[in-house]
Amino acid sequence: MQVFLSWSGSESKRVADALKSWLERLVPGVNVWLSCADIQAGSPWGTALHEQLKRADFGILCLTPESLTSPWVLYEAGALAMSSQVGCVVPLLVDVGPEELPAPLAQFQSVHGDKEGTWRVVRSIHGAQGSGMTEEALREAFERAWPGLASQSGLSIRTEHRGDVLLVTPSASHFWDEDAVKVLREKMKALLRGGEKRIVVDLAEAGRLTSALSFLFPGLAAGQRKEADVVFVNLPAQARDLLEVTRLLPLVRYFPTLDDALAYFGR
Repeated sequence: MQVFLSWSGSESKRVADALKSWLERLVPGVNVWLSCADIQAGSPWGTALHEQLKRADFGILCLTPESLTSPWVLYEAGALAMSSQVGCVVPLLVDVGPEELPAPLAQFQSVHGDKEGTWRVVRSIHGAQGSGMTEEALREAFERAWPGLASQSGLSIRTEHRGDVLLVTPSASHFWDEDAVKVLREKMKALLRGGEKRIVVDLAEAGRLTSALSFLFPGLAAGQRKEADVVFVNLPAQARDLLEVTRLLPLVRYFPTLDDALAYFGR
Protein backbone atom coordinates (compact mmCIF):
# COMPACT_ATOMS: atom_id res chain seq x y z
CA MET A 1 0.00 0.00 0.00
CA GLN A 2 1.33 3.44 -0.96
CA VAL A 3 0.94 6.34 1.48
CA PHE A 4 1.85 9.88 0.35
CA LEU A 5 2.98 12.45 2.95
CA SER A 6 2.42 16.08 2.01
CA TRP A 7 4.30 18.83 3.86
CA SER A 8 5.44 22.45 3.58
CA GLY A 9 7.64 24.35 6.04
CA SER A 10 10.02 23.20 8.75
CA GLU A 11 7.47 22.14 11.39
CA SER A 12 5.37 20.26 8.85
CA LYS A 13 8.51 18.56 7.52
CA ARG A 14 9.60 17.44 11.00
CA VAL A 15 6.22 15.78 11.58
CA ALA A 16 6.31 14.14 8.14
CA ASP A 17 9.90 12.93 8.66
CA ALA A 18 8.95 11.28 11.94
CA LEU A 19 5.78 9.75 10.52
CA LYS A 20 7.46 8.11 7.53
CA SER A 21 9.67 5.55 9.26
CA TRP A 22 7.25 5.22 12.20
CA LEU A 23 4.31 4.22 10.00
CA GLU A 24 6.42 1.80 7.97
CA ARG A 25 7.51 0.05 11.16
CA LEU A 26 4.05 0.05 12.71
CA VAL A 27 1.92 -1.14 9.78
CA PRO A 28 3.41 -4.07 7.81
CA GLY A 29 3.12 -3.74 4.04
CA VAL A 30 2.87 0.06 4.00
CA ASN A 31 5.31 2.08 1.90
CA VAL A 32 5.37 5.78 2.81
CA TRP A 33 6.61 8.26 0.20
CA LEU A 34 8.11 11.56 1.32
CA SER A 35 9.60 13.91 -1.25
CA CYS A 36 12.56 15.11 0.83
CA ALA A 37 13.60 11.52 1.54
CA ASP A 38 12.60 9.58 -1.58
CA ILE A 39 13.58 11.77 -4.55
CA GLN A 40 17.15 10.90 -5.49
CA ALA A 41 19.69 13.66 -6.12
CA GLY A 42 19.67 14.66 -9.77
CA SER A 43 16.25 13.14 -10.46
CA PRO A 44 13.56 15.25 -12.18
CA TRP A 45 11.59 15.98 -9.01
CA GLY A 46 8.44 17.13 -10.83
CA THR A 47 8.16 13.85 -12.69
CA ALA A 48 8.81 11.81 -9.54
CA LEU A 49 6.22 13.80 -7.57
CA HIS A 50 3.57 13.43 -10.26
CA GLU A 51 4.17 9.69 -10.52
CA GLN A 52 3.84 9.17 -6.77
CA LEU A 53 0.66 11.22 -6.63
CA LYS A 54 -0.85 8.94 -9.27
CA ARG A 55 0.24 5.79 -7.42
CA ALA A 56 -0.86 6.83 -3.92
CA ASP A 57 -3.57 4.83 -2.16
CA PHE A 58 -3.74 7.13 0.86
CA GLY A 59 -2.65 10.72 1.56
CA ILE A 60 -1.73 12.50 4.79
CA LEU A 61 -1.47 16.30 4.76
CA CYS A 62 0.76 17.54 7.61
CA LEU A 63 -0.83 20.93 8.24
CA THR A 64 0.66 23.64 10.45
CA PRO A 65 0.01 27.40 10.57
CA GLU A 66 2.87 27.78 8.06
CA SER A 67 1.54 25.27 5.54
CA LEU A 68 -2.20 25.99 5.52
CA THR A 69 -2.05 28.08 2.35
CA SER A 70 0.98 26.48 0.74
CA PRO A 71 0.37 26.15 -3.02
CA TRP A 72 2.16 22.78 -3.03
CA VAL A 73 -0.01 21.35 -0.25
CA LEU A 74 -3.16 22.55 -2.02
CA TYR A 75 -1.97 21.04 -5.31
CA GLU A 76 -1.04 17.71 -3.71
CA ALA A 77 -4.35 17.57 -1.80
CA GLY A 78 -6.30 18.02 -5.03
CA ALA A 79 -4.22 15.46 -6.89
CA LEU A 80 -4.58 12.92 -4.07
CA ALA A 81 -8.33 13.44 -3.90
CA MET A 82 -8.62 12.48 -7.56
CA SER A 83 -6.06 9.67 -7.73
CA SER A 84 -5.94 7.87 -4.38
CA GLN A 85 -7.31 4.39 -4.98
CA VAL A 86 -9.25 4.29 -1.73
CA GLY A 87 -10.22 7.96 -2.00
CA CYS A 88 -8.77 8.82 1.40
CA VAL A 89 -6.99 12.08 2.17
CA VAL A 90 -6.55 13.06 5.82
CA PRO A 91 -5.41 16.50 7.03
CA LEU A 92 -3.35 16.00 10.21
CA LEU A 93 -3.72 19.25 12.16
CA VAL A 94 -0.71 20.48 14.13
CA ASP A 95 -1.38 23.70 16.09
CA VAL A 96 -4.35 24.59 13.87
CA GLY A 97 -8.06 23.90 14.28
CA PRO A 98 -10.47 22.54 11.68
CA GLU A 99 -12.20 25.91 11.54
CA GLU A 100 -8.97 27.41 10.18
CA LEU A 101 -8.80 25.18 7.10
CA PRO A 102 -9.25 27.03 3.80
CA ALA A 103 -12.05 25.88 1.50
CA PRO A 104 -10.09 23.36 -0.61
CA LEU A 105 -8.88 21.53 2.52
CA ALA A 106 -12.02 21.85 4.62
CA GLN A 107 -13.78 19.25 2.43
CA PHE A 108 -11.62 16.47 3.93
CA GLN A 109 -12.30 14.91 7.34
CA SER A 110 -9.40 16.17 9.44
CA VAL A 111 -7.92 14.87 12.68
CA HIS A 112 -5.96 16.60 15.42
CA GLY A 113 -2.26 15.77 15.55
CA ASP A 114 -2.48 14.26 19.01
CA LYS A 115 -2.44 10.65 20.18
CA GLU A 116 -6.08 9.87 19.39
CA GLY A 117 -6.02 11.72 16.08
CA THR A 118 -2.90 9.85 14.99
CA TRP A 119 -4.54 6.57 15.98
CA ARG A 120 -7.50 7.43 13.72
CA VAL A 121 -5.08 7.88 10.81
CA VAL A 122 -3.39 4.56 11.56
CA ARG A 123 -6.74 2.79 11.84
CA SER A 124 -7.89 4.28 8.51
CA ILE A 125 -4.72 3.09 6.77
CA HIS A 126 -5.19 -0.36 8.30
CA GLY A 127 -8.81 -0.48 7.14
CA ALA A 128 -7.94 0.63 3.62
CA GLN A 129 -5.09 -1.86 3.43
CA GLY A 130 -7.18 -4.83 4.50
CA SER A 131 -4.26 -6.63 6.15
CA GLY A 132 -4.59 -9.74 8.29
CA MET A 133 -3.49 -7.89 11.44
CA THR A 134 -6.35 -7.43 13.89
CA GLU A 135 -7.26 -3.94 15.07
CA GLU A 136 -6.60 -5.03 18.65
CA ALA A 137 -3.05 -6.09 17.81
CA LEU A 138 -2.51 -2.86 15.89
CA ARG A 139 -3.73 -0.79 18.84
CA GLU A 140 -1.33 -2.58 21.18
CA ALA A 141 1.56 -1.90 18.79
CA PHE A 142 0.45 1.73 18.47
CA GLU A 143 0.43 2.22 22.26
CA ARG A 144 4.00 0.93 22.47
CA ALA A 145 5.21 3.05 19.53
CA TRP A 146 3.41 6.33 20.27
CA PRO A 147 5.86 7.80 22.85
CA GLY A 148 8.73 7.62 20.36
CA LEU A 149 6.77 9.43 17.64
CA ALA A 150 5.42 11.99 20.09
CA SER A 151 8.88 12.90 21.35
CA GLN A 152 10.53 13.00 17.91
CA SER A 153 7.79 14.98 16.17
CA GLY A 154 6.61 17.26 18.99
CA LEU A 155 3.03 16.02 18.61
CA SER A 156 2.71 15.57 22.37
CA ILE A 157 3.36 19.26 23.03
CA ARG A 158 -0.18 20.38 23.80
CA THR A 159 -1.47 23.68 22.40
CA GLU A 160 -4.78 25.39 23.09
CA HIS A 161 -6.09 28.81 22.15
CA ARG A 162 -7.68 30.94 24.85
CA GLY A 163 -9.04 33.69 22.64
CA ASP A 164 -5.99 35.22 20.95
CA VAL A 165 -3.61 33.69 23.52
CA LEU A 166 -1.94 30.37 22.74
CA LEU A 167 -1.31 28.08 25.72
CA VAL A 168 1.65 25.72 25.15
CA THR A 169 2.13 22.82 27.59
CA PRO A 170 5.21 20.63 27.05
CA SER A 171 5.25 17.20 28.67
CA ALA A 172 8.05 16.03 30.94
CA SER A 173 9.52 13.95 28.10
CA HIS A 174 10.53 17.12 26.26
CA PHE A 175 13.15 17.87 28.90
CA TRP A 176 14.79 14.46 29.12
CA ASP A 177 17.68 15.07 26.72
CA GLU A 178 19.04 17.58 24.22
CA ASP A 179 17.24 15.99 21.27
CA ALA A 180 13.89 16.38 23.01
CA VAL A 181 14.71 19.96 24.01
CA LYS A 182 15.64 20.72 20.40
CA VAL A 183 12.19 19.54 19.26
CA LEU A 184 10.57 21.89 21.78
CA ARG A 185 12.83 24.77 20.76
CA GLU A 186 11.98 24.26 17.06
CA LYS A 187 8.30 24.02 17.94
CA MET A 188 8.46 27.44 19.60
CA LYS A 189 10.18 28.87 16.52
CA ALA A 190 7.49 27.41 14.26
CA LEU A 191 4.66 28.87 16.37
CA LEU A 192 6.26 32.30 16.19
CA ARG A 193 6.83 32.00 12.43
CA GLY A 194 3.19 30.95 12.12
CA GLY A 195 2.13 34.35 13.45
CA GLU A 196 1.34 33.67 17.12
CA LYS A 197 1.74 36.96 19.00
CA ARG A 198 0.66 36.04 22.53
CA ILE A 199 1.98 32.79 24.00
CA VAL A 200 1.84 31.34 27.50
CA VAL A 201 4.19 28.41 28.16
CA ASP A 202 3.08 26.30 31.12
CA LEU A 203 6.03 24.43 32.67
CA ALA A 204 4.01 22.53 35.26
CA GLU A 205 5.39 19.20 33.96
CA ALA A 206 8.96 20.36 33.39
CA GLY A 207 10.54 19.13 36.63
CA ARG A 208 13.95 20.56 37.48
CA LEU A 209 14.64 22.10 34.04
CA THR A 210 18.18 23.19 34.94
CA SER A 211 19.86 21.84 31.80
CA ALA A 212 17.18 22.54 29.21
CA LEU A 213 16.85 26.30 29.13
CA SER A 214 17.69 26.79 25.45
CA PHE A 215 14.03 26.30 24.52
CA LEU A 216 13.38 29.71 26.15
CA PHE A 217 15.54 31.56 23.64
CA PRO A 218 13.12 31.84 20.64
CA GLY A 219 10.52 33.49 22.87
CA LEU A 220 13.06 35.81 24.48
CA ALA A 221 14.41 36.84 21.08
CA ALA A 222 10.89 37.51 19.74
CA GLY A 223 10.16 39.62 22.81
CA GLN A 224 13.34 41.66 22.42
CA ARG A 225 12.41 42.32 18.76
CA LYS A 226 8.84 43.17 19.87
CA GLU A 227 7.48 40.57 17.43
CA ALA A 228 5.56 38.59 20.06
CA ASP A 229 4.93 38.43 23.79
CA VAL A 230 5.91 35.07 25.32
CA VAL A 231 5.40 34.51 29.05
CA PHE A 232 5.96 31.51 31.30
CA VAL A 233 4.13 30.00 34.26
CA ASN A 234 5.26 27.42 36.80
CA LEU A 235 8.92 28.21 36.18
CA PRO A 236 10.87 25.83 38.47
CA ALA A 237 12.90 27.44 41.26
CA GLN A 238 16.14 25.83 40.02
CA ALA A 239 15.57 27.34 36.59
CA ARG A 240 15.02 30.80 38.10
CA ASP A 241 18.26 30.46 40.05
CA LEU A 242 20.19 29.50 36.92
CA LEU A 243 18.65 32.34 34.91
CA GLU A 244 19.62 34.75 37.66
CA VAL A 245 23.23 33.52 37.67
CA THR A 246 23.42 33.89 33.88
CA ARG A 247 21.77 37.35 34.11
CA LEU A 248 18.92 36.26 31.85
CA LEU A 249 16.18 36.42 34.48
CA PRO A 250 15.28 40.09 33.81
CA LEU A 251 14.51 39.10 30.21
CA VAL A 252 12.04 36.37 31.22
CA ARG A 253 8.46 37.38 31.95
CA TYR A 254 6.96 34.74 34.25
CA PHE A 255 3.93 34.36 36.51
CA PRO A 256 3.14 31.98 39.38
CA THR A 257 -0.13 30.69 37.91
CA LEU A 258 -1.89 30.33 34.57
CA ASP A 259 -4.67 32.65 35.71
CA ASP A 260 -2.08 35.35 36.41
CA ALA A 261 -0.57 34.95 32.94
CA LEU A 262 -3.96 35.09 31.22
CA ALA A 263 -4.87 38.17 33.28
CA TYR A 264 -1.69 39.81 32.00
CA PHE A 265 -3.07 39.39 28.47
CA GLY A 266 -6.49 40.60 29.56
CA ARG A 267 -8.15 37.18 29.23
